[in-house]
Amino acid sequence: MGYNSPVVITVSAYKGGTGKTTTALHVAGVLGQQAPTLLVDRDRVPSALRWYRKRDEWPFRAVASSDATPELLREYRRTGHIVFDTPAGPDPEEIIAFGKHSDLVLIPTTPDALAIEALVDTVRDLRDEAVLFRVALVMVPPFPSQQGRRARAAFQKARLPVLEAEVPRAAAFHHAALQGRLVRDVRDRRAGALWSAYQEIANEITAAVGEKA
Repeated sequence: MGYNSPVVITVSAYKGGTGKTTTALHVAGVLGQQAPTLLVDRDRVPSALRWYRKRDEWPFRAVASSDATPELLREYRRTGHIVFDTPAGPDPEEIIAFGKHSDLVLIPTTPDALAIEALVDTVRDLRDEAVLFRVALVMVPPFPSQQGRRARAAFQKARLPVLEAEVPRAAAFHHAALQGRLVRDVRDRRAGALWSAYQEIANEITAAVGEKA
């Protein structure tokens, strides 16, 4: 399965500050290069829409939850992709409901101990309901920090499906949010590598959806 095969992705996080909105925007950006893509901002604080509305040129369309009509969702489900950016810290019932109506739930997390503990405790609900999900490590500190490696080992020990691709911590994402751009369009020597990380994440999640199908 490639980007041209329609997918519905729910991006969720169990605590704030884990790169959820950044991940939702960039996954939508990657998918939108190949097929019509809709980003639905369901967060109580519409950070994705604020980021999106700073400029007119995007490879996808973003709307508030109130504007995501059944007709609009059917259109994109038929011809392209949908990415849902959910509220941080959702109720288990909420994320399960979204998961059952999505092809995959993508859970970005930072590699700190508290984020890992919260995630390990809460994804049991997804497993119990047989919801397909993947964990993405984001905001990973650079070498010589071993946080990323330790987090990956913890996820593997807990038998959680963590993506091979991970996103480094970088000021370029902050600049992208301020400017209303994707990180690929920011003047930063690491911009290309950071964008490639999200391209790899999109590749892995669409492959996982294809295996499920």
